[in-house]
This record gives sequence, C-alpha cells and structure tokens, in this order.
Amino acid sequence: MKVPPVDPSELHPRAFEESIDLRQLEGEGEALSAEALCRLQNFLGEQTDPQIRKQFLSIFLPWLSRASDPDHCLIQFERVFRNDAERVPTIEFLAEHPRAVEILVRIFSSSSYLSQILFRHPSAIFDLIVRESLLELKSREQYRNEALEVSRGAPTELERLDALRRYQQGEYLRLGTCDAFGLMDLKSVTVQLSLLADGLVQCCLQETCRQLGLSEQGFVVIACGKLGGEELNYSSDIDLLFLSEGDPVAYWPVGQKIIQSLGNVTAEGFLYRVDMRLRPWGESGPLVNSIDAHLEYLRTHGQPWERQALIKARVVAGDRKAGARFLKEVDRLIYAPPPADLRAGILESKQRIERGLTRRGEEWGEVKSGKGSLRDVEFITQYLQLLHGGARPELRTFNTLDGLVRLVEFGFLRPDEYRHLSTGYLYLRKVEHVLQLMHNVQSHKLPEDEAALESLAYRLDFESAEQFVRQYDMHRQSIRTIFQNHLEAEEFVEPSAKHRAADRLLERIVMDEPGYDHVFSEREREHHRQLLGSLGPDRLAAVSASAQGNTRRWKVAVAGHDEPGALLAICGLLFAAGLDILEGRVYTGADVSSTGSNSRADRAALFLNYFTLEASADSEIIDEQFWSTYETRLSELLSEMQTGEPRKAQARVARLAASRVGHERRKAEHSLKPITISIDNNSSAEMTVLHVQSEDTPGFLYELSNALMLSGVNIRRMQIGSTERFVRDTLFVTDLAGRKLIEEDRLKELTTTILLVKHCMHLLPTAPDPESAWLHLRE
Repeated sequence: MKVPPVDPSELHPRAFEESIDLRQLEGEGEALSAEALCRLQNFLGEQTDPQIRKQFLSIFLPWLSRASDPDHCLIQFERVFRNDAERVPTIEFLAEHPRAVEILVRIFSSSSYLSQILFRHPSAIFDLIVRESLLELKSREQYRNEALEVSRGAPTELERLDALRRYQQGEYLRLGTCDAFGLMDLKSVTVQLSLLADGLVQCCLQETCRQLGLSEQGFVVIACGKLGGEELNYSSDIDLLFLSEGDPVAYWPVGQKIIQSLGNVTAEGFLYRVDMRLRPWGESGPLVNSIDAHLEYLRTHGQPWERQALIKARVVAGDRKAGARFLKEVDRLIYAPPPADLRAGILESKQRIERGLTRRGEEWGEVKSGKGSLRDVEFITQYLQLLHGGARPELRTFNTLDGLVRLVEFGFLRPDEYRHLSTGYLYLRKVEHVLQLMHNVQSHKLPEDEAALESLAYRLDFESAEQFVRQYDMHRQSIRTIFQNHLEAEEFVEPSAKHRAADRLLERIVMDEPGYDHVFSEREREHHRQLLGSLGPDRLAAVSASAQGNTRRWKVAVAGHDEPGALLAICGLLFAAGLDILEGRVYTGADVSSTGSNSRADRAALFLNYFTLEASADSEIIDEQFWSTYETRLSELLSEMQTGEPRKAQARVARLAASRVGHERRKAEHSLKPITISIDNNSSAEMTVLHVQSEDTPGFLYELSNALMLSGVNIRRMQIGSTERFVRDTLFVTDLAGRKLIEEDRLKELTTTILLVKHCMHLLPTAPDPESAWLHLRE
C-alpha cells in the first residue's frame, strides 16, 4: 500500500505549528523534512494527551534520528498506526516502554516485510517486548504442535491455511527482531527458521493424511539444500523429495496436496516455495518415488551434482524409520567416488554456475554463487566430506559449519583455512539474511545503487558502504584462494608478482637464519608459503593462529604487504588486545622486491612474522573470531598506509593502544632495572644490528616500533625472546633508504630514543591519566 505525500497546508494550522515546534525538542527533529514532521503530527493525532506526546517524542526522536532513512521509517509508523483502532492507547504504551520504540524503529528501518506484518497485525507489537517469549528457542515438535493448534477448528480449508500463514509471519517477526538486535546468533536464527519449516511441513502432512484417510506410515519427506542443512533463510525455497516404501502412486495425492498447502497464495501470502527438482529425472520425473527405485536411479543414472546435494539430505516428516534406511543406503553410494572424478565434477558444477552469472552480467556482488561466495564454502566442505567421508564417517553431516568443524578436527583443513571459511561463511550469510529480510524476496546480490548500498551497510552496522565493500572483498578473496587451493590445485598458474616475492622472502629467511629449516617442519614451511601466496590487492594481510593447550597462549603467523608502519600496526593491535609477545621473528621483504618496474604489483614487498603470545588475565576474549577480526583490522590499516594515509592509520593504532594503558595501571614498586644496548655494525654487511636487554614492560615493542619509525629507522628483521620478566630483542635496522646507520650522531640518537621510550613505558601506567600521557608522548 503506497502512502500518499502529505501537503503541510492541508493540516490544521495549529497542528502544523506544533509539528514545527518539534524541531526544538532537544534538537532531535532538526534532520526531519517538513513533510516528515507533518507525517509525525498525523501519526500522533490530536487526541493524544500533550504530556504523553512529549514523553513519547523524547524517546522516539533520538531513535528516529539514528535510522538510515528517517522519512521512510516515519511512513511505516503512519501506515501501521493508521490501521490501529486503538492508536491513542498504543502511543501511551510506547511512551511507557522505550524498548518497544527502539524495536519498532529498527524493524521499520531494516525490513519492509516485517513492517508489512505489523501493518496487518498492529497488536503484534505488544508481544515483542516480552523478552522470555521473544528469545524462546523452540523444537520442531513445538512448532508443529503450535501450528496444529492455530489451524484447529478453522471452518474452511482457506481459513486453515491463512491461520498457518499468520502463525509463520508471527514467528518470522519474532526471529527477525532477535536477528536485528543480535539477541540470537546467525546459527540459532537459521536453525529456528529450519525447525519452523519442519513443523509446518509436518503439520501439512498430518492434516493432508487426515483429509485423505491415509497413514503417514511408509511415506517420507526428505529435505535437501538449506532446509536439509538447517540453514534456512527468511525467503529460501525448500528442496523436498517425496518417497514411499510401498506403491508410490497411492501417495501422489499426498505429495500434490502438501505442495499446494505450502505454496498456494492466499490473502495472507504463502508458506514456502517448494522445489522438487531433486527427484529422479527432475521436473519430468514422478512426484513420489519408491525408496528402492530412487536408489537404483542414483546407482545407474545419478549425476555428480545429485549425489553432492544428498549430503544435506535429512528426514523432516513422515516415516522416520523408512527415511533412515534410505539415507543409510545413500551414504554408501555417495561417499566412495574416485577422487579425480569427484574433483572434476564439483569444479565443473561451480564453473557452470559462474559462467551463467557472467553471461547475465551478475558476477560482482553475488553473495550466493559468485567467486568467493557461499557456494565456494559449501563446495569446498562437500568436496572434502565426499573425498574422506568413506574412511571417516565422522565427517558426514548435513550442516556446513558443523562440517567445517569436523574437517579441521580430523586434519583435512588447516586451522587458518577453517577460520577464514567459517567467518567468511557467517559474514556472507548475514549479508544474505539482511538482503532477503528487507522485502522477503530471494535476493543474493549486493545493490549497485550507491544509496541502496549505503543503506545495506548501515543495516549491517558498518560506518560506510566503502568499509562494508572492503570487508566483503576481503572475505571473498580469502574464500576464493582456499577454493582454488583445494579444487584447482592441479592446474598450473603462472606465478604472480606476489608469489615471486613470497619465494624470494622465504629464500632470504633461509639464507639469513639457517635454523629456520630446523625450527619449522616441512608442512609449516609450506604453510608459510601458502600464507604469503594468499595475499593480493583484496587481502593485504593474512593471519594463522593456533591455541597452545589453552586460549591464553597462541602461536601466530602474520603475513602481509610491507608498508612503512606495518610492524607498528601489528604490535599495536596485539598490545591493545592485551596480548604479550613472548617470542617472535620478524622479516620484511623490503630487500627482495623485483626491480625494473614501477608497478606496485611487480615490486611487491611482503613481511612474514611469527610470534608466541600470551593473553593477560584481563584481555578481551581471544578465540578464532578474534583472529579473523584482527586480520580485518590489520588489512584496513595497511590499506590506509598503502593509499597515502599512514598518519591516520598510526593515529587509529595509537588510540587503541592508549585505551589499553589504563588496564595496565599499577604502582611503581621498584625502579627500572638497567637497560643494556649494544650496536653492532660488523655482523651484517647490509644492516645495523641492535641488541636490547631489559626488564619487560607492557607495550614497549609497540612504542619502540613507533619511535624508530618516527626517527626514520626501518626495522628489517627482529628476534624477540623473553625469560620471566626480562626480554632480549635483536633488531636489524637501516635508514629509510636501506643503508646501515654508521654516523655517530645518528647512533647516539638511536640509543637515546630506546632509553627514553623504555623509561616512559615503565612509568606510564603510574600516571594519573595514562591514556592522555601516552598520546602526548607520541607527539
């Protein structure tokens, strides 16, 4: 329903004057247009008590000002409450329940579909503030029983279906609200949406069998796709198979009736679009097939993609014993393919999808099926499950995230690959959810319109579309690299500049540190090579982390594009998180870039650092998600450094580090123990070697990196070691032109800088305002 524009002149003069006065209410109305103010006056109505009106506005306007489109949000309010016969009591209710106002603004801003549900049923607002019912996690049996209850006693078939659709919409409203406010994580939301679909399918089957006088015994409903994987979206199709143990023809009316109940459109909409193309011979095949006939089809005619789809097969309704027998036989068929055929089949399926996107000009921003998309994660997971699931039955699971966990647990994925795939998958699923929740349509593509992209970024809690797209591209590139490593590894690819730079850097590490080959196993060295090789324009940093017995101690490898200040960013982010560097090695590629070209790609300089870290008792939670966020933050800082904004990036790191200083506050119980600094210009023909031995102080390595950078000193290599409260650091440094530091004045300046920073860092936590002192120290 389109709401017509409001002409201010049509309002009562006094009412319009009051609406203009809203601009003065704590300044919150200043961003609203005159038309928006008129809509607000219409929405409130003249019957609302002035005191209630003012109380409501004091809550409503601050939330409205934070909406991505305040005018659109107001339109939704006007639409909903124009239909509400109890408008005045509702406004009084909202004035007394600020949480309800916040919920409504968020819903009206993020989803026209959920707004439409409230437009038809305004009374649903009152249910949204009851926290216990809002957050309830229901079982499929509970969903089924509730669906049966709401439809019981309906005098006609149409009214029964309308009751089911209203019930589904109410649950979508509840789950969508939890989703929008982060009250449920993504996995909980998708599982609840899937169990709701299970319950509704069971309800439709039960009612269909009752009407036709048939038993559910011997009839099975199998779900595949997102429903089978318990990964359903708000607007997903549901992929179903209908099977029977006896004569399938007898159950054709059951199958037809279920599809009609789920898919037919009534005044209240529809439940689900049903996709039956996974049955033998697709749409031309029988609607219901016998279990034995379906298995025989898979043995003799089944295509690789059909076997792959059955990884997600799950019994959702009907005879569960018969369904379990079918799935057991399916496992024997699908988990024993020849490796080469399996890889070729899955790769061809993905390439065919991508060719279709290219033909339609839809490749960019395709969250579901493009390069580095959700399909890439699913195909990697399914490829490894099918490849190893014959020998390892533990890998057989219908859920993608669960499959990734099992693959890393049994060593078929590296921890860093698992982290990139799982965090990327969750990120893309969240984007897909927000896209679909807006209008309840099957949308998987990012908008190309700038305003629409900004709105999407806002709904995903990003500051700007640019920041959102940057993170989207990072996830996409990481996922695509892993996809290529597993499914395109046998194909020769001409080494790029980044791969050549990676090889040169590793060769230099081996030359400069003969112990490298002894410290790291062949598998770890190959992992370093892959980490460096995964870098590119869309991925400026790559992080691999593994917990050492507990989540307080970690071994971390960090690779990235070498920019002035990169080490500063690495150490600053670690310090800000409360992570202490116990041991480490730092290598930069400033001396291994290729020559003869001005192209950044051709003169790619990389760094490779590896650390042993320990989290302080009051550090933030250090887990796989933390390292994904760390990689993203580091990449953003390197991007700013690369694009000519190093001071901005350094200031961001400084603010983060300064906030950590407050956590390190303590009394100066003893004076700082002596610091030993020795300068060696003989050991290396190319670099000056500094040996620093001192008492450990929080943040020293970060601030030392900062001070040396500001002094025009480039840290080319570093070895970090510690024993109890003492650190022994060896730094290999040059000036910014790559020359050794040999002038006596310069060496004195260098020594003074280190001493000054060390003493300041020892005393800083005792200052009345450590954060302010830290920031002034940098100046």
